[in-house]
Amino acid sequence: NRDYEKALEYYFLSLEAAKKLNDGTEAYPLGNISEVYSILENYNEAIKYLRHSISFSQTLETPEKEYSLIYDNSYMASYFRILEMPDSSHLYLQNTLDNIKALEGVEGQKYADAKFVGYYSVSDIYIEEENIELSKEYISKTRDHAQAFYMSSVFMLEARLKMLEKNYTSALTILSSETVDEEYVGQDDVLKLRAQCYEALGQYKKALKLKEEFIEHQKNSFTESQAKFVSFANVKYESLQKNEIIQNLEKENEIRNLTILNQRYLVLFFSLLVMFIGFLSYYLWKRNINKQKLNTQLQAQVDKRTLDLSKANQELRIMNFVASHDLKEPIRTIGSYTGLIHKKLNPEQKQELQSHFAIISKTVEHTHNLLENISHFSNSYELKDVRFSSVDLSLLVDDIVSSIDTYITNRRGVVNREELPTVNSNPQVLFSAIKNIVENGLKFNQNETPTINIKYDEVKENHCIIIEDNGIGIDEEYFDLIFESFKKLHTKTEFQGTGLGLSISKLLLEKIDASIRVESEIGNGTKFVITLPK
Repeated sequence: NRDYEKALEYYFLSLEAAKKLNDGTEAYPLGNISEVYSILENYNEAIKYLRHSISFSQTLETPEKEYSLIYDNSYMASYFRILEMPDSSHLYLQNTLDNIKALEGVEGQKYADAKFVGYYSVSDIYIEEENIELSKEYISKTRDHAQAFYMSSVFMLEARLKMLEKNYTSALTILSSETVDEEYVGQDDVLKLRAQCYEALGQYKKALKLKEEFIEHQKNSFTESQAKFVSFANVKYESLQKNEIIQNLEKENEIRNLTILNQRYLVLFFSLLVMFIGFLSYYLWKRNINKQKLNTQLQAQVDKRTLDLSKANQELRIMNFVASHDLKEPIRTIGSYTGLIHKKLNPEQKQELQSHFAIISKTVEHTHNLLENISHFSNSYELKDVRFSSVDLSLLVDDIVSSIDTYITNRRGVVNREELPTVNSNPQVLFSAIKNIVENGLKFNQNETPTINIKYDEVKENHCIIIEDNGIGIDEEYFDLIFESFKKLHTKTEFQGTGLGLSISKLLLEKIDASIRVESEIGNGTKFVITLPK
């Protein structure tokens, strides 16, 4: 609808949403904002936002990085060409070609479309610079990467090249309505090129007729939404463009055949248009001032809320430190003194109070484990910066088995694994998550030989680590409950534990964009599946 002000409003909202994701996708709304400013012919703002877009595009993973940079660099080259800064334009032109080269061998229609856009921009600039040889080379590459509905754009490039070679008859053939979809490429551009061809061929009446048609089309296209476009960008750009058209026509001999009455209508039209644009510009300026005041107030509120949240987080970290460190000491003291008291009792008293001392010992151990898991849970929740590296899953599982060897022996258990691949992930997160699941499989197991089998599968674009046990199993209605904090399905007398192990594993895996699910039946063991994106 050409409501560019509304488009900018929604693009800025999408930019805020992308910032919350913090995954580099800010590049896409920034590129869209830049494009709107270029339509408004505010190239300084367009370049400013496109520079930000390039910065975020650099953080994306290949091939998304090159896909985004092709658009960013090709548009940047075009903007600098319009601003008549050839050195800067050629710098970004070369960057565009480097990005296209980096996508060699990458399949997918969207990557082919990106190459098309890149080669189109390169061809357009070389035509403007009247470099015939390079124009031919890159128009050919543009055609190679164009889908059917892009061909009208390719034909326009080829027509401009023919005009550059002074082959105006061939250019007119290409610009025919049977070849070029005027609605797709823009009727104004087609009319302008046809008029230039007829003028070069000396057919001035046809050229004049097309130029009159061009002006009429320009007049009729000034809808309310386009007036908003003119004022929002900058009044002088559109006014200068219209005046330039009139001046060019006045210089030509055939323009003198226009009646004085038509000239007066044109002057009156543009005078009213300028007055309207001036009023609308003043209105938008006042509105922008009010927006700036409102943004300042909102920023102050955001800063205050951010400070309050920071203080609250600091208090929570202090409480966690107290829970995980300061409270452990009195718990250990209770356990130590209980042991000393037990030693000082005579045999009869020891026999009589044995069950009470056993309850105290189990309670002390459970409380200590609970504090330890609360600390792990808190640290897992706050974990932000996770670094990825190459992880040999076979070696990782062997290290886990070695670390809990005593526990496996005490449970008379067995841990088997098949040959596992090397993946790109975080070794610490995978170690902790798999270790918790293996320990659970041994703990919640009433077989004479608790057995854990660790396997691998590949599903579409994901790695799947499968951990199976022959334990007591889980009812399907509790599949979600087992991943919640402090949720236990059994009493302390049946199985010891704090109810945090699987919730910690789930939290850690989410930090590396992984997921975990469970499959089980009562009495038939349990299977956990960890899914890692490639």
